[in-house]
Amino acid sequence: MEKSFEAWKELIPEALEQIFRGLSVQEKLVVIPSVCKSWGRMVNVPYCWEEIEIEGWKYYSKPQTFNLLLQLILRRSSGKLCSLSITALANDPNFLSLIADYSQSLKTLKLPRSWISDSTMLGVAARFSTVTYLDVSHCGNISADGLKAIGKNCRNLTRLDRTLEEFLSHSRHLDEEASAIAATMPKLKHLEIGYMHISNNGLLKILSGCPDLELLDIRGCQQVKLDQTFVKKISYLKVFGP
Repeated sequence: MEKSFEAWKELIPEALEQIFRGLSVQEKLVVIPSVCKSWGRMVNVPYCWEEIEIEGWKYYSKPQTFNLLLQLILRRSSGKLCSLSITALANDPNFLSLIADYSQSLKTLKLPRSWISDSTMLGVAARFSTVTYLDVSHCGNISADGLKAIGKNCRNLTRLDRTLEEFLSHSRHLDEEASAIAATMPKLKHLEIGYMHISNNGLLKILSGCPDLELLDIRGCQQVKLDQTFVKKISYLKVFGP
């Protein structure tokens, strides 16, 4: 055991930082600082906080507690945050506003199964102009209006994940979200809209408005009917589904 510990001590700081970077948020906040002071200092460098994933913590925290946790994590990134993933984020404008304060370098923003509403998204979308990959899968409170706000402000968006549970999809008006994507997201290369309630007409709008598409996931889109004529139109794409 002593030899193993000495081997860890001999690692150069850059190697340790690389290892720490891949650990979970909880490990970086709680476990690593408890080992020794030098490790505690190393795990605090912004490099270790460029990619952050928070999953499950929201379920066990009051909004005030989660807000403090989020502030602590974002401050450690010192504006170098490039990827952030939070599952089940509450519909609190303060949370997205706080994230936006540290989003100067943010490229990837994943908010699956979150409760964010159109009005919340409309209020902060302009502050996420650097985002190129957005995941709002299973976000039932976001509709075509929220997607338009995203597209109009995130002008360099190249990937959108917008898969929905089937019961949510059928509560939407046919093709509204497809029209919003087609009208505001021309640079998309990767689009996942599984179970979205769209028709062939809505899909044609997307293909016309997003000419750079390389991958399209339409699994579960039951209203889409791909006949031979239609298949020829998407022969240049990698398509999953319907």
